[in-house]
Parts: sequence; structure tokens; C-alpha cells
Amino acid sequence: MSLLKEDATHVLNAAIETSGLKKTWIADRTGINYNYLVSMLKGDRRLTTENAMKIAKVIGLDYQKILK
Repeated sequence: MSLLKEDATHVLNAAIETSGLKKTWIADRTGINYNYLVSMLKGDRRLTTENAMKIAKVIGLDYQKILK
């Protein structure tokens, strides 16, 4: 069972777009490989709770927006 809301990927993508931050910068700050990060955000790879929280932290997104 996932702790993430079903729309967590969408919420993260919208927050990243709004913030104007580059995915390369986010990948560097989270320690997530850039290609893996992009794949997760596209839905090609599973977004784990741990990675979602790392991304949310660096972009300044409240965890409550992505967690059930």
C-alpha cells in the first residue's frame, strides 16, 4: 500500500513547473539520478514515497499535498 496520493506525480510536476526550478538542479539536490527523476515524473517508473518526499523537500512543497 502506497502512502502517496494517486495524483502525487501530477502535484509534483505542477509544483516544479510553478517553481521554475530545473530538473537537473532538483536531481542534484535530491541525489536522484536525473534520468531516473524524469522517468518517475513522466510515470515511466514508480514514484516511491521516499523519492517523492525528497523532491517535495527541495522544491518547498508541503508533504500533505502528496501524502494520504
